[in-house]
Amino acid sequence: MKAFIENVKLRPKQFIMSFILPCLVVWGALLILESNMQQVMIYGIVSFLLFSIRFNLYISSDVLSEKLNNIIKEKKISKEKLFKITGLTKYEVTEKETHFEFYMTSSRKKKYLEMIKCYDA
Repeated sequence: MKAFIENVKLRPKQFIMSFILPCLVVWGALLILESNMQQVMIYGIVSFLLFSIRFNLYISSDVLSEKLNNIIKEKKISKEKLFKITGLTKYEVTEKETHFEFYMTSSRKKKYLEMIKCYDA
């Protein structure tokens, strides 16, 4: 729960757009369709849970990418050196103007974050 609250504080606009609005749309649609109140509550709770999980996973992945980029900048690691240290390929990491884009799961990002933290140039 603490991580979820921190993620909301980090990205309040994204929370409203990807969490609150979809929940309101689902609840509104169910009320307009004149479903019974029990059904509205069940669908509302399920949509609340699904949207909160999706929001939390997306933001957590974003935060990990930012941490990876910060450590790479601190240690001044080039793209080639990053490939050599981690064994990543050009399909998993691309270099943008000032940062890297990582195309992998959060668990792999955590693994590479620890790997890069331990690296000494």
